[in-house]
Amino acid sequence: MKKYNKHYVKRNPATGNVIEEDNMPVLGEIAKSGCPLEDNHVLIINKSWKSSGIYLVEVKSAESKDLKISVTKNDARLALEAEATELGIKFRENIGDDKLQEKINEAIEK
Repeated sequence: MKKYNKHYVKRNPATGNVIEEDNMPVLGEIAKSGCPLEDNHVLIINKSWKSSGIYLVEVKSAESKDLKISVTKNDARLALEAEATELGIKFRENIGDDKLQEKINEAIEK
């Protein structure tokens, strides 16, 4: 049995629609972490993310005893990180896209 973090998916505040990129949800806050689940349950839950607003991401065990989340980054996120790195901006891996964009905008304005 693998462990999963249960994420809320982000919604557009104006319309309430789920925000998605390339038919995948944009993940928001963690609702619950380290949930032990069977693969078939995860498949069922993740298929209904558009209606439920929940998406599960497997928690991987790192070499150290820390737990890390395995999340595939979308093209928009990779572009943000590349731009931030190019500008010499230091940021944590778990920084949100909006916060990272703010840091980029501040660096450009200087």
